[in-house]
Amino acid sequence: MKKMILVVSIIALFFLAACSPEEEAVAVEPDEVEETEEIEEQEEELTEEERILEVIRLNIEAANKKDVDLYLSTIHPELEGFDTQEEELTQFFQENDIKYTAEEVEVIEIGEDEAKVEIVQLNEFALEADTRAVAIYTMRKYEGEWKIAETEVVDVTYVNEALADGHDFGGGLILTHHEYIYDDFNEYVIGSVVNESNNSYSLVQVDITLTDEDGNVVGSTFDMITDFAAGQTWNFEALVFDENVAYYEIIDIYGLDYDDANYGDVSEGLTLVDHDSRSDEWSSYVVGSILNESNETFDYVQVSVNLFDVNGNLVGSTLDNVNNLRSGETWNFEAIILNSNVDSYEIVDIFGW
Repeated sequence: MKKMILVVSIIALFFLAACSPEEEAVAVEPDEVEETEEIEEQEEELTEEERILEVIRLNIEAANKKDVDLYLSTIHPELEGFDTQEEELTQFFQENDIKYTAEEVEVIEIGEDEAKVEIVQLNEFALEADTRAVAIYTMRKYEGEWKIAETEVVDVTYVNEALADGHDFGGGLILTHHEYIYDDFNEYVIGSVVNESNNSYSLVQVDITLTDEDGNVVGSTFDMITDFAAGQTWNFEALVFDENVAYYEIIDIYGLDYDDANYGDVSEGLTLVDHDSRSDEWSSYVVGSILNESNETFDYVQVSVNLFDVNGNLVGSTLDNVNNLRSGETWNFEAIILNSNVDSYEIVDIFGW
């Protein structure tokens, strides 16, 4: 799953090593010698296990402070690819906001120059599901000091199962991916939902709550689709209008069965005359004309449109409706497209009563 790969790669970056830059030698003045000797004596009092645990503590502290120099000082300089790690780490700190907590740390093996440490680490993401990772650090000495040399990520689990990929919200509606994205104009919560049931839904909706950095609810958003068939995948895109959004939570995904829908009489007499897509300076639309060829007035008429990306994936839906469409009248509908990656559309239903 894409999200799992993404999370593991982020964790690995902080579990993986990077090279610490070379430091210029600093001359020690005579009056500093006594103080330096006292510090060295204090360090010598630490056991090897305590020295190892102190390196792990500094590594976590540096990651939380986004302190590149301190972070690199805990890493073994002979790690392959060390020469690019400083730049990559700096960029990663700039682009991500993650809080790290070492919940459990245990030295499981220790030798003269190599040791193994098992760590259970909580990773709290600003705009992703929080994870708990289990990893094994290989520690090696470099110039007499312990450094993180290798990392093996053993397991990654989601802390909030409601946000985890593969979560079943009921009715066979499975959330397989979600994330927060930006473009030049807007922000979105996007994701994918698979209908693994044997039923087709007349309507499916995803509801999302938005909170600020303090956990206060600042708004909500949603996306919906009509005519969601069994086995189909829907790539939803929920537009975020609220400001100061730091976190989101997908609180529900639900569907309405055709058997439960109450649309009234079948739309006999409603004829689709023409349809097309168009764009103006601000938005895109599916437009067209519907003629009421019956002898009755429809109190309500709706046209439902599914939207697809360039690969034919269902990415959303739109609709338009009108009241009191009289016999012989033509309705020129205009269904706005809010999704950003639409390549084609399909008019899937016209109904009224």
